[in-house]
Amino acid sequence: MNENKVCIVSLIGKTQLLPNQSKAWKLNSLINTNYFKSSFMNKNELDTNETSDTKQNFGIDTYHDTKNKVIYIHLESIYDTNNALEILFENSNIKSESDQSKTFFEIWENEHIKYLRSILLLFSISHIVIISSPSCEFDIGYIRFFRIIETLRNKMLPSVVELIKSLNLPIGKDWLYAGRPCSPRVLFTFENCPTDLFGNSNNENENNSKQAKMIEKLQHSLEDQIYNSLRKSYVITNISNNSLFSIPANQEFAYIHRLSVQNSVDTNRFLLSNLFMECSRAKEATASSTNFLNPHLRHQHHHQLSNNNNNNSQNYLSNQIINNEGLDAKLFRKFVYEHVKTALNEGFNDNIGRTNVQPVFELPTVNSFEKLFDALCDFFLNEPKSSKIRQQYAQIKSHVDTESQFSENRCKKVLPTALSLYQENLPGHYTKSQHQQRV
Repeated sequence: MNENKVCIVSLIGKTQLLPNQSKAWKLNSLINTNYFKSSFMNKNELDTNETSDTKQNFGIDTYHDTKNKVIYIHLESIYDTNNALEILFENSNIKSESDQSKTFFEIWENEHIKYLRSILLLFSISHIVIISSPSCEFDIGYIRFFRIIETLRNKMLPSVVELIKSLNLPIGKDWLYAGRPCSPRVLFTFENCPTDLFGNSNNENENNSKQAKMIEKLQHSLEDQIYNSLRKSYVITNISNNSLFSIPANQEFAYIHRLSVQNSVDTNRFLLSNLFMECSRAKEATASSTNFLNPHLRHQHHHQLSNNNNNNSQNYLSNQIINNEGLDAKLFRKFVYEHVKTALNEGFNDNIGRTNVQPVFELPTVNSFEKLFDALCDFFLNEPKSSKIRQQYAQIKSHVDTESQFSENRCKKVLPTALSLYQENLPGHYTKSQHQQRV
């Protein structure tokens, strides 16, 4: 095993359209602690910060698991229910320069571009990318999404290579010219497994072998469907270096969580507990206001109360899943750690068929990762400094806003005909009612 080297594991994807939903619990179950928090649960803490960090604005959070030599990255986006509700709520209270609220399409376009830029970052730094799906079906919309990411990555590759060269990091030439440590291995996780496939409890003793075989059969069926879809659409190819990502040939890459919707957080209990804590906080704040504290200390006291209540809410939400060391948590750890061990020991070789091309694979040290991660975050997430990069980012909009482009193109074709019909036998002067009739 490589000493002082780390494997980078990222979590992206979507959550269920239910309140208080976050996929952060998946990483928390891997590290066995409630580190990763949804933006909904951590909102007050973020709002009290004087400076806004770029990674937080793009919903990126990291954790270094020193024991297992893994760095986990969690991405929250417009596809996370809580985050989407926050974004829509915030934009509904913000007026633009024309004193009008942004339309849904404007908000969606802006957030989707941020999501694409974040994905470009993660696919340039990760060894393993876990894609979370809220259902037990493969979303074929990912095929078009992967094609967009691959097109943008190839266009930005020369600039990324130039950036990595300027850092003078102790990394190999293969990584340097590929612009990434490897072709990341993608794993798929699914939720909402049909309840008739597993027992009502996560107790391992209550799940018989027949139910386990049914779930395993469904996982293999999903793997076949995913592999055939990606191969036929040329998202993955025989040579992993030439693909956006790879999937393993002799290891499982699809996992179905044994948790059903009934295991989700009870919304009413959560709101009642939050109401109780808010009342307690108001009571303590009123009592403390009688003391002659200077404003700075009083603000610190209020901030501490807010954080304590936030942590209590977070613990209530996540402990229902994380503290339950049941069958799903054990199987999910086993599923992910098999790939992590492969990465730390011999690396990935996901070439298909007979090929003599050696796959690019390298593990960074923690120091190298931190420097490279900060540099790539500045490159992908902040405003571009060069005109060349601005042009490349401008092309992202053409890939994202397809609905508006389709509507505009249709209107351009019909507009001359509409104008000619309007102007036909039109008098020099006419009333408003005549105008409305022609329109």
